[in-house]
Amino acid sequence: MRTNLFRTDLPQYRERTVVTLEDDSHELVAAFIQGLCHLWRKGFGYPKLGVMLLDLSFKSNRQLTLDETPQTEAEAMRSEQLMATIDKLNRELGLSTI
Repeated sequence: MRTNLFRTDLPQYRERTVVTLEDDSHELVAAFIQGLCHLWRKGFGYPKLGVMLLDLSFKSNRQLTLDETPQTEAEAMRSEQLMATIDKLNRELGLSTI
């Protein structure tokens, strides 16, 4: 997130944050909002905002952290069904999918 570098007459601000997340679109949106809330400063104009996806890997290769517990099969199935529905809606609305 940064202000307009060419507007030297305005206050300048530039910052970034890293948010760890899993593979669900709703988690991506929540992570975006969390990062935005962390970075946002009142009184600045922001002509540019970017999101970078780093260290992407297949779900089957994901290793749990020490404080995580595996999802039950029912939870995993529900999450996959939810993501399939969201992806279908995005396609029908002409929105890009993750």
